[in-house]
Amino acid sequence: MALTPDLSTVTLTGTYVDLQGNPISGSVTFTPQTIIKDTDQNQIIINATVSATLNGSGSFSVVLPVSDDPDVAPVPFAYAVEEVFPGGRSFFINIPAGGAGTQDIADLAPAVSTTEAASYVTQSQYNTLFSRHEAALANYNQVDDIGATVTLADAYAATASSSATSAAKAPSPFMMMGL
Repeated sequence: MALTPDLSTVTLTGTYVDLQGNPISGSVTFTPQTIIKDTDQNQIIINATVSATLNGSGSFSVVLPVSDDPDVAPVPFAYAVEEVFPGGRSFFINIPAGGAGTQDIADLAPAVSTTEAASYVTQSQYNTLFSRHEAALANYNQVDDIGATVTLADAYAATASSSATSAAKAPSPFMMMGL
């Protein structure tokens, strides 16, 4: 049985060559990170691996469901990509519909491995994170100050309560005399 015709797909292509331009041999696998449901056709698409073998030119072509089709759940979803050849990487991609019937993996794949990319932070990203940290720290200090004030208020209330209790037990300085 084929995928339902209303499911948006794209032909994903790619070419792998070495530094001298020689084609690489191997394959590329694509595994959706979740089970997908075509909601309007009630078809469940299991997250099985699709493998694309590189041809003599180091190229592949495979048809895959797009990651942002509004007729599927969940939206979006990601594909785990495994380059199965020496020096190949593992990374995640989203395949947006974007109106194009064909997309190239070079436009979707990271330039460096996901592990390496995670270790780099741009100045803009750092400034954003630093600002968020400073705002969170200011909020923490306000909460901490409020906590100290509440503790102090509790101590004053306990002292006032103790004083009121003592005052109630003290003998009255006035004596009433009968007439």
